[in-house]
Amino acid sequence: MSSHARRRAGGLLTALVLVLTSLTMASPPPAAATDAWTHRVTTNNSPVTDSMGRVWESGVNRFGTDRRSWILFNKDVLGTTEDDLYEVNAVGAKGLTAPVPSQGVYRVRLLFAEDWYSEAGRRVFDVVGEGKVMEKGVDIAARAGKGRAYDLTFDVEVTDGALDLGFVARVENTLVSAVEITRVGDIPAPPPPPAPVERPVVRMSSWDHPVKDSSGTEWTTPRGWTGNVRRSTTLGSVPIDKTDDDILYQSAVYGMSGWSTPVPEPGDYRVRLHLVDGWWTEPGRRVFDVGAEGKTVAKGIDIFAEVGRRTALVREFTVHVDDGRLDLTFTALADNAIVSAVAVDQLVPAPPSTPGPTPTTPDPGGTPVEKRIFESRMVARPTPVTDSAGHVWSRWSATLGSWRTSTKMAGWDIKGTDEDELYRANVWDVRGYELPVPAKATYRVRLLMAEDSYWSPGHRIFDVMAEGQIRAADVDITAAVGPATAHDLVFDVPVADGRLDLRFVAKKDLPLISAIEVVSTSEVPIPADAPHREVTLAPNSFYTQDISKAPVREDSKAMADALAGEVSSRYGGIAAFNAYSYHVGHHRVPAGTKRVDVRYSCSPDGRIPPSLYDGPGYFREVPVPDDAEAAAGDDGQMTIYDPTSDELWEFWQMRRDPDGGWSACWGGRIDDVSTSQGIFPLGFGASASGLAVTPGMVSLADVRRGRIDHALSISLPEVRSGAFSWPANRTDGTSSSPLAPVEGQRFRLNPALDLDRYNLTPLGRMIAEAAQTYGFVVTDRGGSVAVAAESGALERQATGSDPWDSLIGGHAWDVMHEFPWNEVQFLPMDHGRP
Repeated sequence: MSSHARRRAGGLLTALVLVLTSLTMASPPPAAATDAWTHRVTTNNSPVTDSMGRVWESGVNRFGTDRRSWILFNKDVLGTTEDDLYEVNAVGAKGLTAPVPSQGVYRVRLLFAEDWYSEAGRRVFDVVGEGKVMEKGVDIAARAGKGRAYDLTFDVEVTDGALDLGFVARVENTLVSAVEITRVGDIPAPPPPPAPVERPVVRMSSWDHPVKDSSGTEWTTPRGWTGNVRRSTTLGSVPIDKTDDDILYQSAVYGMSGWSTPVPEPGDYRVRLHLVDGWWTEPGRRVFDVGAEGKTVAKGIDIFAEVGRRTALVREFTVHVDDGRLDLTFTALADNAIVSAVAVDQLVPAPPSTPGPTPTTPDPGGTPVEKRIFESRMVARPTPVTDSAGHVWSRWSATLGSWRTSTKMAGWDIKGTDEDELYRANVWDVRGYELPVPAKATYRVRLLMAEDSYWSPGHRIFDVMAEGQIRAADVDITAAVGPATAHDLVFDVPVADGRLDLRFVAKKDLPLISAIEVVSTSEVPIPADAPHREVTLAPNSFYTQDISKAPVREDSKAMADALAGEVSSRYGGIAAFNAYSYHVGHHRVPAGTKRVDVRYSCSPDGRIPPSLYDGPGYFREVPVPDDAEAAAGDDGQMTIYDPTSDELWEFWQMRRDPDGGWSACWGGRIDDVSTSQGIFPLGFGASASGLAVTPGMVSLADVRRGRIDHALSISLPEVRSGAFSWPANRTDGTSSSPLAPVEGQRFRLNPALDLDRYNLTPLGRMIAEAAQTYGFVVTDRGGSVAVAAESGALERQATGSDPWDSLIGGHAWDVMHEFPWNEVQFLPMDHGRP
C-alpha cells in the first residue's frame, strides 16, 4: 500500500473509531476551540480536508489561470504528511483576492511543491501582498528540491476589506498549491511622529553687509523683496529691548509687498520674522497682515500694541512648500509693513537619539561607527557641482544606469530655481539608480529634473519606482512645470537591504534626470569609509598597492602606442568590458556550504594529473553552492571564495554535469589566501599567468560604491612569448614583438592625466581612476583588450534581471569608449617583487 493510500485508509479508520466512541458516550464531547478567522484555499478541483479536519475550499477559478498540473497527484510529497494539499498546482497563477472580515494583520501561508524542475534557476517568481513585494526570487527547487513541500509565510496589513496576493513570473511560470490566510491581530497604531528638528535655510538681515548675531551665526544681506521696498537705519545705534541681538533689529526694510526664497525640497518650513517699531508711540498706527504660500498666517500685526516701542518682537509660523520656493506677502492696513530680519528653517524628523553629537562607537568588527544624517548628492555631469548652500554634488556615477547626456541647456536660465547648474545637464535613457546605504532606515529621495526637448506635454512620460513600488506614475515634466523649468519629485523610502534601488520605466520617449539627492530622515550609524576588496589578500599584495609613483620603463611610450593600436584594430576600436560573457563567475560562500569533489574533464586517455585528488587535492571537497553558475563563454570560469576557511578556488571550463555534480578542465586553490599575494601554486589556477583573477575583477559592489580600490585584471591579444614578469609564474604568450607586454606585466594610466578632458562613460571613468592609482595586471591572453568583470548571474537568478543592464545602461562594448590607452605607462619587469 502506498503512503498516499495508507493515509486515506487511516482517515477512514479514524472516522469509524470516532463514530463508535460517540455511541458509548453519555453526553457529546465539548466543542473544539475555534481558530482565529482563517481562510483556506486549494488549487484542487474539489475541497480538501486535512488531517486536522479543516476544510480547504476549492479555488479552481480564483488564481487567474485555468492551467493545473497533476504530476504529483497520488504521489508521496516529501517533507509533509498533508500530501493532498501539495499534489495539485495552479500553473501560471496571477494572484488571489480573499475578502477579510475587518482591517487587521493577516498571516499568509503559501504552500508549494515543485513538480517539474530539479535544478535551481529554472522557475523563479516574486510574491506580492497588498501591492508590496513580500518575497523576491522564490525558487522552489533551490529552496526545497523537486517533489518536496515548501511553505512561505509572511504577515501583511489589510485596510480595504480584501487581501490581494500576486505572483510575478521572472523565469518560467509561477506555481502554487494552496493558500492559508489567518487574522493574527490589529494593525498597530503608528508611533507618534518625532518632534521635528530645524535645519537652517535662510538667515537674512536688512543691513547692506553681512552681520553676525551673538552666537556667531552670519546673517546675509537682503534679497528677494518685492514692491516699493525701502531701507531704514534710524535705529542703527539705539539699544533694542528684549534681545541680545540688537544688530538684527537696528536696520529694517519697509513698504514691501512680498518676499521669496528658494528652498531645498518640498516640505514644512518654520519662518521667523524679527520685528521692531521705533517710530510710533501708540497702537493702531502701523498694522499689516502676512501671507505665506497664498494663505494668511499672521493677521493684524501691530508691533507697538504687542511689545511697545524699540522692543524686539518675533512672529513665527510654519508653512508647507511644494513648488521649491517659499513666498510671503505683506498687506499694509495702516502705514507700511516693516521687517528687520528673516530666518527660515527646514523642519525634518528628529533623530531618535538625544540632541547633540552622537559619540563614535565601534561596530562588532571594530570599525569606528558614527551616527549622523546620511547624505548623498549626485549631478548628471562629469564634474562635481557645489550649490549655494555649500553642498557638493558629486559627478555622475555608473549606478545611474546610463551615460547618455544632454547639455542643450548649458548657460540657460532655468526657471523656478536659483540652482541652475543642478538642472542644466540631463542624463537620459536612465534605467535605474542603485545607492548603498549604511543602515536600515527611511531615506528621503529628491529627483531633480528639467525638460530640455519638449515644449508641450505628452511627449516624455515615465514612472519612478523605488524598492519595487511605484512612487510617481506618469511623470511628465513639461505638463507639470513647463520646459526649461526646475521640477523636483520628493518621496520617502524605507530601505532594509542595504541598497536603495530606483527604477525609471519609460512610457513615452526616455526618462531623464538632472540630479539625485538622498538624505536619511534620522541619524544612522555610518561606518568609517574603508576600501572594498572582494577577496581579502595580504596587505602588501600587488593587487592593492598604490603604484602611482612607481618608475616607468624606458620604452613605455612605445608599448603604450602598440597597445592603443591593438585596441583600435579590433571590435570597433573600443576595449571590451566583459560583463556578460568571459567574465568571472564569482561565488562567496558561507560557512557550512556543502563540499563536493569536482570531476576532472580534460583527460582523453583517462589519466589524472597529480595534485588534483592526491596531495593538496585541489579538486576535492570544494564548497560549490547549490545555485552556482559558471561564467558564460568557452572559458566557463568559476571562482569560489570561502572567507571562513580562508580558501580561494578558480576553475576553468567548469560545468554542471547531468547528475547535478560538477566537472572542470583545470583549476587550483590558494590556501591562507588572506596572507597571500594572490598567486596560485605553480601550474595551477584558471588564468594563463597563474594569477588569481577574482581580486582584480570589477565587482558589482565596486560599481555600486562608485569606486574601485584595487588593480584591474586585464587580458590582451598580444602577449610576448617565452617570458613573464612577477607576480605571474607562467605564460601562454605567443607574440614575438618586443613591445608586447608579458604575463604579469603591470601598467597604469598616467596619474597626472586630467580625466575631465575625455568623454568617458561613468564606469569607464571609475576604471580610469583605479588605473591611475592601482593600475592593470596582465592575467591572461584573449581575443581582445578586455577588462574582467563579475558575472551578474547569481543576482539574475534571484531577481530575473541582470544587474549589469542597469549599471551599464547601454552596451557593454561601449563602456571603455574613449579610454586613453596611449596614455598608459608600463612599469619595469618584476616591479614590486619581494
